[in-house]
Amino acid sequence: MIGGIVEIADAGRHVSVHREFVRVSEGGDEIGCVPLDDVTALIHCLARLAQSVATSLAKKSDALVLPEFKLADQLA
Repeated sequence: MIGGIVEIADAGRHVSVHREFVRVSEGGDEIGCVPLDDVTALIHCLARLAQSVATSLAKKSDALVLPEFKLADQLA
């Protein structure tokens, strides 16, 4: 994480909020955990992001939640 930006670059990962932390897991195993207040932006390539994650980020830290777009995909 750089400057409070969390980027989820693998579509096979799951993002959740648990006890004031944003948790990233893959296959049931936690691979990352960041305090909710430290997140300024969440950039993801997930097909779907749980509304509870976006709501929690908006309430706690005024974070931006953005889908990741790849320019090469847009031009193809």
